[in-house]
Amino acid sequence: MAVFEKLTFLNTKISRHLKEKLWLKILIGMAAGILAGILLGSDLSLVSRDVAQLTTSWLVIPGLVFISLLQMIMVPLIFSSIILGICSAENLENVKKLGIRTVIYFILTTFAAVGIGIFLALWLEPGKSTIQLSHLQSSKIPNPISIPSLDKYPELFMSFFPRNPVLSITQGEMLNVIVFSCLIGIAILSVSKELSKPILEILNSIFQISMKIVNWAMSLTPFAVFGLMAKAISSIGVELLLTLGMYMSTVLLGLISVLVMYSIILILVARRNPFDFFKKIASLQLLAFSTSSSAAVMPVSIQTATEGLGVKKNIAEFIIPVGATVNMDGTALYQAVASIFLAQYYGIDLGPTQLVFLLFSTVGASIGTPSTPGIGIVILATILAGLGIPTEGIGIILGVDRFLDMCRTTINVTGDITASCVMDKLS
Repeated sequence: MAVFEKLTFLNTKISRHLKEKLWLKILIGMAAGILAGILLGSDLSLVSRDVAQLTTSWLVIPGLVFISLLQMIMVPLIFSSIILGICSAENLENVKKLGIRTVIYFILTTFAAVGIGIFLALWLEPGKSTIQLSHLQSSKIPNPISIPSLDKYPELFMSFFPRNPVLSITQGEMLNVIVFSCLIGIAILSVSKELSKPILEILNSIFQISMKIVNWAMSLTPFAVFGLMAKAISSIGVELLLTLGMYMSTVLLGLISVLVMYSIILILVARRNPFDFFKKIASLQLLAFSTSSSAAVMPVSIQTATEGLGVKKNIAEFIIPVGATVNMDGTALYQAVASIFLAQYYGIDLGPTQLVFLLFSTVGASIGTPSTPGIGIVILATILAGLGIPTEGIGIILGVDRFLDMCRTTINVTGDITASCVMDKLS
């Protein structure tokens, strides 16, 4: 009887924890997904490849529904949140201060992240310790995009301003949507309160409705994480992870170093306890890891910043949408490490001039990079072309890019939340 009572108490306690702690449910879903991915993967060969692909294609359905729900309301959420955030600043002087501080902060942290990546890659030399892996090369290598010359920068700058906002929305050009939202917000703030009150009430309704859909999506989170992880691990394979272990270890060490940098910023600037900070964003980090898209989890990021960390709504609603587009510390670090790794692999020595080019081109490429899964590999092809490194080398690391994309997205999202805390303190 005593044993039965203990089991009942334990079951009640576990159920209560699972109900209250979303991060625990996500963690369980992730662990189960990793196990399912290993069992369905080609390493153990327990099932045929066709059966494994069919199974994972069904398991991933909750994840695809989850991402679709968030992407569906992404544009109205960004549009309404940025405008409401700007109008909450009460006057244009506050908006100007917040905007300038945010841009400077994003640029400085991105430079620091790239510097960390370059230092670790030059120190650990992962490319020189990797065996020849030509058999891993894939035909699905993206074509590099052209790096604009100085005379093209005015044209590039003007491309940020949408000529047709509706077209920008339908094509998913988030940087254009952000610029348009900022201009509308500033214009609303510049007119009288009598004129602005009706439109702000409508925008607030849009924002609240969007967040209601976010709450619906969150109920799918554990199942979404399970399916996404099962598909990712079964596709990657444990053997490939071990083969490129040194390269992956260098990237992961760099990403951990960026987390340490965030912790120092939180202590010195935001005056927050890093342990408490990371505890409160644990579920968001796990979600970002699973989806590989900072844009997909943007609504959850806003919710976590305002409700979990107590960041002012106008700060979070402005910083996070902008950060999801221009603040890519994890992606920038990865591109620096990958570039030096492939240079070492092909025996190409990068001099000081090329390293400076790598530093600035990586920072520049990370600004305005779409926050969608896999986009980092396209930008990497551009950087490699500029350094004279064969873009075919991407095929060597393409197999593990999905896993590293999950890791660097986690850092990107953490960086946005950290920036929100910093700007909240400074304002």
